[in-house]
Amino acid sequence: MKFVQSKSLAEYNLSMEQKLKTALQNLQKTHFDAVEKKKSVEEMKEKLDKLSNSRSLDSVCSTLKTLAHEAEKESEKISEDFHKGELDIDEFVKQFCEKRATVHLRKIKEEKLCELLRQQQYNHSVAAPNVYPIGNNTSTGSTQYPHYALLNDSKNYRHSFYS
Repeated sequence: MKFVQSKSLAEYNLSMEQKLKTALQNLQKTHFDAVEKKKSVEEMKEKLDKLSNSRSLDSVCSTLKTLAHEAEKESEKISEDFHKGELDIDEFVKQFCEKRATVHLRKIKEEKLCELLRQQQYNHSVAAPNVYPIGNNTSTGSTQYPHYALLNDSKNYRHSFYS
């Protein structure tokens, strides 16, 4: 009886051999693909981290400030060129208005970004909330400990040991 069971089990195992080999090959291929994708993701993450470091909000804010200052200098140069007679009125108005609009937009963006950064830094620097209970204002007064009515009324709060 045991011999027959062993023989049928061996035949079954042999019949499953091809399915197992195919499944193993699929698993190895999938594993290889997963490893390749993991490497790709890690490389992309490194690139993103490098870009993130070079594009911090502080640096963007200072860059905006610098660009606004440069645009303001350019608008002053346009004004000087007009006063020297190097530009006619139509060209002056066109160039000057465009440059001043650029100056104002950059200043507004820089101020708003700096404000958001200050707000974010303030929110991160706020102290952790007090974890200790604060007193409840009751008719008996205010204490630094919470008020428990049952503890004050000894008739209602008796341990079973005292009964």
